[in-house]
Amino acid sequence: MSVAATSVAAPIPTTAPASRRWLFGPWSDLFLGCGLAYAIVFAMLCVAGGQILGIQPPSLIPFLLIVFCGVPHYGATLLRVYERSEDRRAYTFFTVYVTIVVWAAFALGVHWVAFGSALLTLYLTWSPWHYTGQNYGLALMFLRRRGIAFDAGTKKWIYASFFLSFLLTFLTMHGRGPDAAYAPVSYAGTVYRFLPLGLPPIFRTAGIGLCAVAYAVTLGVAFGRLRRGASSWGDLLPTALLTASQSLWFAVPVMVREWGIPGLSALMPFGLDATGYTFVWIAAAHSVQYLWVTTYYASAAGLPRGKAHYLGKTLLAGAAIWTVPPLLFAPGILGRVPFDAGLALLGAATVNLHHFLLDGAIWKLRDGRVARVLLRPPTAGESAASIGLAPRRRWVAPAVWATGAASFALILGAWWIANVQFVRAVVAADVPGAEAAVSRLAWVGRDGPDLYVKIGQLKARSGDLAGARAAYLRSLAVHPTAEAHLGLAMLHEHDGQWMAALEAYDAALALAPGNVMAVYRGGLALQKLGDGAASRERLERAAALAPGDRLVQLSLERARQSD
Repeated sequence: MSVAATSVAAPIPTTAPASRRWLFGPWSDLFLGCGLAYAIVFAMLCVAGGQILGIQPPSLIPFLLIVFCGVPHYGATLLRVYERSEDRRAYTFFTVYVTIVVWAAFALGVHWVAFGSALLTLYLTWSPWHYTGQNYGLALMFLRRRGIAFDAGTKKWIYASFFLSFLLTFLTMHGRGPDAAYAPVSYAGTVYRFLPLGLPPIFRTAGIGLCAVAYAVTLGVAFGRLRRGASSWGDLLPTALLTASQSLWFAVPVMVREWGIPGLSALMPFGLDATGYTFVWIAAAHSVQYLWVTTYYASAAGLPRGKAHYLGKTLLAGAAIWTVPPLLFAPGILGRVPFDAGLALLGAATVNLHHFLLDGAIWKLRDGRVARVLLRPPTAGESAASIGLAPRRRWVAPAVWATGAASFALILGAWWIANVQFVRAVVAADVPGAEAAVSRLAWVGRDGPDLYVKIGQLKARSGDLAGARAAYLRSLAVHPTAEAHLGLAMLHEHDGQWMAALEAYDAALALAPGNVMAVYRGGLALQKLGDGAASRERLERAAALAPGDRLVQLSLERARQSD
């Protein structure tokens, strides 16, 4: 939510009636809107994160957070701009033309990997700025609702503090190194890649240091000036919590990662190597915050069926936009990239970019309708129509909600099949059960290549080498991966077909040049083929990639002795 484009040209009176100080009330506002709930969750993860992960499947918590927090918050934006004809007309440029361009870019990214990687990079870079804009806008909203006086100069100091916290993350993501993993999605194992600017280390290091100092200064100056316009420090509590959330989401993790600050490093949940998982919680906190304020906005119009019905609609609308495009562009329909190999990732990037663009247009405090609702409670004489949220019934509504319900069922069902049924079958070495699970996933375009590799491994262990070969070939037909080539190479070794094995290892290395197993086993295959020099070169490379692997070292020593 980007309510940052508010205009404050003069001080605001310092008195405000109690009824306008909060949206829903102090506890819900502080916990859901201002980030106090996230701070508590963060503390719990610091203390007992390992135990929390140990009592559930590793993908369960991220899945639940995405489905029940992230998905509805996208739906809330769709309801805001598409449910009423007046809003569709008011935002025609965004609801029609921008939407067409964004989803055309998605279609292009499906077939052009470099362009898809550019979309991914834009999403990952824009995402923290989008979160920052929401925190900043809500911080100003609470100041204005509480009647705290601040002039344009103070507003600039507040803005500078939020901008600098984002800039810290930007420098981290686009510097040379692996830090771009600090993102709400993982792109490992997909065809798409994050494309950092590759800022020189000295520029990045100096930039982060200067930004950190400037960030601390701007915070101090901003709150010093705000305190002069507030009747007490308590009046600044919501804004202070939002500022703390911004710091905890971006500034603190960056500084801890960069400098390994003693005492603070231990407070990072799961350590510095798991910030991708930590960011899932940040994304959930942002989504809850968004749903909190959009539900208030909708409630101001008077929800005839209550908040639960509204939130249910956001869930269905969000499920549809998350599910339908990847389904249409699944391999064999309009696309060629499997769901797990990048289609899901590109869909997430596109949904978010669409959300960012719509969000920036509809939530501005200088917009009269938005300001009337968020900066003061509606009066009894203001109807739903005057605020502009009353929906109009359309003949397409049943089809839309049916699509949303089917999409939600697909999301739940596909996750259950892939992460419970299939995993149980693999653990139990139940080949028919694993094949049945993958067959079900194939019906909805989610039979990724890794699933067929696992089936091939199961069949190979059970002695069904022909079935294993068929599974690996099926995996390659879905999408080429190094793992499938490695599986085929091992089968060729079993049959004594060393040239075929070497070709398969080379094919694996073409996809994953640093794969130690492919380098090592390829060296052994060359040895079997009588090419001692090439074999020794491969084994030396394998030893360099895995210096602690004793088996590789022994094989290299034997190769040298045989010369």
